[in-house]
Amino acid sequence: MNIARRFCDIGYFCCVIMLAGCASVSSQEPSVTELRQRAENGDTVSQRLLGEDYDFGRGVRQSYTEAAKWYQMAADHGDATAQNNLGSFYQYGLGVATNYSKAVELFKQAATQNDTLAQSNLGYMSDYGLGVPMDKVTADSWYRRAADQGCPEAMLNLGVSYYMKGQGVDRDLSKAYMWLDSARWLTQFNSNMKTKWRIRGELDKLKQHMTPEEIREGERLSKEWCDNYLKTHK
Repeated sequence: MNIARRFCDIGYFCCVIMLAGCASVSSQEPSVTELRQRAENGDTVSQRLLGEDYDFGRGVRQSYTEAAKWYQMAADHGDATAQNNLGSFYQYGLGVATNYSKAVELFKQAATQNDTLAQSNLGYMSDYGLGVPMDKVTADSWYRRAADQGCPEAMLNLGVSYYMKGQGVDRDLSKAYMWLDSARWLTQFNSNMKTKWRIRGELDKLKQHMTPEEIREGERLSKEWCDNYLKTHK
């Protein structure tokens, strides 16, 4: 079960909170020239943001090589987001040669700073034995850490683990439903359509193997998880 390259979009409630300040924030965003000046002067956040500009072609011609260079600078200064992004570059061979061991090293650096994307990515690396021995228990442990904090991709992968035999957790269809349905709820307004529809597709497949009683229990667990998440993320 593959995961998004770098991003776990947050729930709709966070989007609503952020929208109020979008206009003022966007009007104050520094230009690429300003970012470059700050980055060249050693500002870590500017180095990472400049890397993102080159990564996605925002105001500059897209260049994974340039993005990797700036991500590396920010990562060397301990920026967790840059570490995770650069780890994904090494995982997929974007702007650098593919190196799973290096990717795992960078993901771990970010994960120790509680970066949920890096935690989810570490789960994926263990899940498929990329740069580390294949270990489903370790994979699901990382997925769980990220899922508990609301990372939809990690919730998706953990949900799949609960209904597939031979994974790192005991088979439990109601718990599988809880994680997938909670991820569905979180991604109602998710811009990552691929993730959004994969979650819904897995949930539909799961329901075909569940009894009405198991579905009701899954719905109860999902509501409980979502209610608790809202309370802790006001």
